[in-house]
This record gives sequence, structure tokens and C-alpha cells, in this order.
Amino acid sequence: MKDKSTQINGYHVKLCWTDAGTTYCYVSRTIGGTYYCSSLDAVMCYGGEFEEGANKPISDTTIHKIEAWALANGY
Repeated sequence: MKDKSTQINGYHVKLCWTDAGTTYCYVSRTIGGTYYCSSLDAVMCYGGEFEEGANKPISDTTIHKIEAWALANGY
């Protein structure tokens, strides 16, 4: 399948498929010139703290929107 991406509340979200059919979802954003990126699983597991260095955790509302988009698109 072809990778899909979108923007949700200022975050770039990308859904990727491997040749074996496994899916991965990545969440990224640039803050103050620093690029932050993590898997959706890690973002959900750590409560949006992947931007810890920027002291800007992702809100639960945004995490749920990202998860809903990913699930609706084959995650």
C-alpha cells in the first residue's frame, strides 16, 4: 500500500506499510528549530511526552485524534 500522511493539530502524521503488510504510524513536529519524531505507540505509551525537551507534551485530545485517523486509514 501507499503511505498516507496528514496534519492534525500542528503535527505531521504518517502511516507506513512494510512489504510484509505491517503498519507503522509516526508523529512529528518541529519546535524552535528542533525536529521531534516518535511512533504513535510510544506517544500513547508515554502520554505525549516525546517532546519532553521542548516541554510541550501532546494533549490527550490530539493523541486521540491521531489514533482515530490512523485506525480509519488502516493502522
